[in-house]
Amino acid sequence: MKTKQTIICGLLAVMYALSLGACSGGEQKLTGPTDSFKFQAVDSGWAVYRGTATEGTVNIPAYYRTSTDYDYLPVTAISSGAFAGCTNLTKITIPASVTEIGSNAFNRCTSLASITIPTSVTEIGSYAFADCTGLTSITIPESVTDIGSGVFSGWTASQTIKVQGKANEAVADSAWGSGWRSGCDAKIVYQR
Repeated sequence: MKTKQTIICGLLAVMYALSLGACSGGEQKLTGPTDSFKFQAVDSGWAVYRGTATEGTVNIPAYYRTSTDYDYLPVTAISSGAFAGCTNLTKITIPASVTEIGSNAFNRCTSLASITIPTSVTEIGSYAFADCTGLTSITIPESVTDIGSGVFSGWTASQTIKVQGKANEAVADSAWGSGWRSGCDAKIVYQR
């Protein structure tokens, strides 16, 4: 009986050690090549674009390396058009390593019901969330300093955009220009 318990404990210890090797502070790491995501090198690490991860729940990894011969580098951007038109995408998790969401990144993701923009993001490109009619709300963190035009184009009055760190429309427009909300009928809530 004691030998069986020892084996089970040993297996659990190995599984625990393997899980630690796959994560860093709860952040997912991915070693390529992979079909799930395609990556391109950028100055500060990697930018992710679609691959085959286009349906259901998608978790973008925080770190990527092309093979075990290389170090992990952070995934810092979601490329322009990365998930555009992925109508079967329902939830996406963006890691805290990402600082930029490219233009049209999630444009026309009509079934997308859940997404959180992490506080690491400083830039959101034009039309990034245009026509994401399945989202009921989204929060723009205070960290965002640059937003392109038409980011929420096609949003309706039944949707809500929460803007953190901006007292009102005038303050937001002063920081980003008024184009960020063009074509948008959503309720915008400013949260200082």
